[in-house]
Amino acid sequence: MEARETERTAIDSLYHISSLVSNTDDPKVALRFILDEIVRVLEPSSASISLINPDNKRLELEVSHGLPDDWSDMDLALGQGITGWTALHGRSIIVPDVREEPRYISVRPDIRSEMAVPMEDRGMVIGVVNVDSEDTNAFDEDSLKILTLLTNEASRGISRLWLIRQLRTKANQLESLINMGQGLVGQLDTEEILEG
Repeated sequence: MEARETERTAIDSLYHISSLVSNTDDPKVALRFILDEIVRVLEPSSASISLINPDNKRLELEVSHGLPDDWSDMDLALGQGITGWTALHGRSIIVPDVREEPRYISVRPDIRSEMAVPMEDRGMVIGVVNVDSEDTNAFDEDSLKILTLLTNEASRGISRLWLIRQLRTKANQLESLINMGQGLVGQLDTEEILEG
């Protein structure tokens, strides 16, 4: 894909990702859509989005494209592999040739290059977007800029969805408390009438 066409496609994808919040309230659906957009723009051989589980501090694969099915339950310790390193250090990385990278964990034997960008929410790393290619030197600084833009927009979208979900949960809890309170007040009124 030509550089100018890639930029235009990336701008279209930014718009699609930013409008996503109004189209779904399911983070898993949103992540699938975001990954599809990244694949459409960068055309990697495989790609994934992994999120940090706040309970065990491990990176858990949420959605993927082109990875073997048996990797669907893959999780990594922070610092493990390229993806784990990106999560631990909060820094993007381009690996031109994974055969020369000691941190690389082989998922597919034909992968030759990799790029990973951290997803951040209010200064904290929440996950990593990772793309791979079967070609050596498949990604450059322009690719990294595009993936960073898409990842930043994706992070904002996912953060909004999580916030909306939290607010709904709190609203439901508050509604339950109000209903319980009204039920208790109703019982007290009835008891007072019967005693009076």
